[in-house]
Formats: sequence, C-alpha cells, structure tokens
Amino acid sequence: MEELRRLLNDPFGEDKALTDREREIANLLAFDNTFVEVAKKLGVALGTVASLAARAKAKLGDKRFRSFTRLLLERIKEIVG
Repeated sequence: MEELRRLLNDPFGEDKALTDREREIANLLAFDNTFVEVAKKLGVALGTVASLAARAKAKLGDKRFRSFTRLLLERIKEIVG
C-alpha cells in the first residue's frame, strides 16, 4: 500500500534526471491537468509550464511522458490485485 501511495503522490519521484519543478509539473500533467490548470495551481506563467514540460519530456522521452497515466493505472491494478 505504501508503494501505491507513493505512486499516486509523486509518480516521477524516483526519476532523478528531473528537477523538483519539472517533476512537479510532470506529476500534474500525468493526472490530466492542462497547462493552464497547472499554471494556476502553481501560480506561474503558462510559458513557464510549457517550457518546463518540454524539458521534462526531453529528459524522459516523449513516449514515456505521454503514456505515463496508462502505465500508472496498470501498476495500480497490479498492486491492488
């Protein structure tokens, strides 16, 4: 259950290639927040979110970044059983 809690709270937490802010934005985007919603939640400009998301995608690889939500749900199903 602890692993499930960690995945839900910070799914990119173990990826040390990302800065704290890139990880925060990647986490929010992974759970279907729009760039506008992320900007509002974090109190930053839309351009900042777009820039940091682009850097995170470059570091993680676009395919991994886009498919993260599906992979997270599969992992949750494995844990929950």
